[in-house]
Amino acid sequence: MQKIYAYIDGFNLYHNLKSYIKDNNLDNELKWLDVRKLVSCFIDEKIQILEKVNFFSAIPTHCSISKQEKHKNYYKALKSANVHIINGRFSQKKNTHFRCLKCNETNFNTECQYCHNTDTNYFVAHEEKETDVSLAINIISDVLTVTDLKKIILVSADTDFIPVVRYILENTDKKITVLLPLGHNYSNGFNNIRNEYKPNNKRFDIKVIKLNNILNSLLPYEIEYDNQIYKNPYKIN
Repeated sequence: MQKIYAYIDGFNLYHNLKSYIKDNNLDNELKWLDVRKLVSCFIDEKIQILEKVNFFSAIPTHCSISKQEKHKNYYKALKSANVHIINGRFSQKKNTHFRCLKCNETNFNTECQYCHNTDTNYFVAHEEKETDVSLAINIISDVLTVTDLKKIILVSADTDFIPVVRYILENTDKKITVLLPLGHNYSNGFNNIRNEYKPNNKRFDIKVIKLNNILNSLLPYEIEYDNQIYKNPYKIN
């Protein structure tokens, strides 16, 4: 069996899913996602085995306690599905931000660049730190040290990972597939790599996560893990 490791950019996957849900008026319960099952939709279980699933994210410590607890509980739910969690952190951005009270967009000036409204609120923005670097380091470390690893699956639309993909193709014999989150298409920057390396290189591919993949990859409504019960916080049962 061909051994596969998956690396999931948690916030990239989440925010793309969140936008798709909003744009298509879907239920938020789709956020209660089993990422191992999702990745499994894209492997051939007759000849491949999904040995390890790594989920990179960060608890939003700048948000309310309830949001932090929701994130922690999702971690526990993923652990019950045999998903390895790599937690990063949030830090405060240096730039001043203003949120428009009319269209709710974020701006760097008191006048909204989108609707030109001047009624704005100052707020301190935060950004996720360390997770992208951790993801890249973990991939490179695994492809260089796990000798029987045959394939990498990267779940992200973040083109900052293109150098990682190039390194794998140019310096190892591993295969790599990029799964673009729901709502993306092949015009993403990763397509440039596919055009550059094919037809001479068959080790790289891009696939797009579809709504049907999400619908077939939800966690159970209620999960028991480490003697605790965790429920889908987005679903009223």
